[in-house]
Amino acid sequence: MPVSNCNERIRDACDDRHPGRQRRLKKNSANREFDRSGEQAKVDSDRATKASHIELAEFFSHDCSTLEAGRSSGRLMKPELAVVKGGEMPKLQINDAEIHYEDHGAGPETIVFAHGLLMSGHLFANQVKALKDRYRCISFDFRGQGQSGVTESGYDMETLSEDAAALIEALRCAPCHFMGLSMGGFIGMRLAIRRPELLKSLVLLETSADPEPQENIGRYRLLNFVARWLGLKLVAGRVMPILFGQKFLNDPGRAKEREEWRARLSANHRIGITRAVKGVIDRAGVYDQLDKIRIPTLIIVGDQDVATVPAKAERMHARIRGSKLVVIPGAGHSSTVEEPAAVNAALEAFLGAQAN
Repeated sequence: MPVSNCNERIRDACDDRHPGRQRRLKKNSANREFDRSGEQAKVDSDRATKASHIELAEFFSHDCSTLEAGRSSGRLMKPELAVVKGGEMPKLQINDAEIHYEDHGAGPETIVFAHGLLMSGHLFANQVKALKDRYRCISFDFRGQGQSGVTESGYDMETLSEDAAALIEALRCAPCHFMGLSMGGFIGMRLAIRRPELLKSLVLLETSADPEPQENIGRYRLLNFVARWLGLKLVAGRVMPILFGQKFLNDPGRAKEREEWRARLSANHRIGITRAVKGVIDRAGVYDQLDKIRIPTLIIVGDQDVATVPAKAERMHARIRGSKLVVIPGAGHSSTVEEPAAVNAALEAFLGAQAN
């Protein structure tokens, strides 16, 4: 696609004065696709308008051919529906949100798995498979992500922590081992600090106790804006190197896995995801409260993680009394997928130590 055409499309998406943009605003308002308050759309639009059209065009022009191909084939922004054999997918109504969860295996203790941003409970499929013969394994999707419902609000870390606590109570699995990756780790730390009676131990993977670094915020807001207006498929290529390490991304033998995860990212609800991203970007840090965590804690980080670098894990390790730190060679921000054997070995050793 010519760059000039891409410029026109970006300008159309960004400029409230553009006739095409005005027509879409009027139509979408009638269909109630925007937030009733309009706050999210206003924030995203205001920030994006400040960016130059030329910069946006350069940033995304190489992906415009993908956008055009998707439009011509009718496949753009059409989510892929998950098919689950053996019955209806279980849901819980929690804090005005419909939360999807999966419950596998059995045992005297339960592990609850909380995924990272843009992902779903499927992020822990390798761990559930390895542990369900000895543990009850519960994974769930945060509101607005995966197969959970999209709500107008409730994407801040405090509300998501309340959702997780309510799920643990509803499924009667407290105290449980709580395993959170990235955003799931943000929730795990808050539960360990504020609801310690619900947890038996804590596993933190590729996560941080700090607010989002300032150097990331502008880029993430830009990606969020494009995902909302032009679709998740367009930004998937930009997000993959954030979520996965170079070893995984460049392994010829794992091309099928990469395509599967790209499809999963693109299948998310674009309104739910943009609200979830805003919640992560705007989160407060909890580093100063980490000394309140008194349960056994395992911290895992991939040595190729660029989203929450290993130094973040070391910083948490120094603050959480008695914690153990494991660095996974060759893994990026999704070590449960990239290096499942290494993660499973560290996890089983940690859980075994608790049992003993």
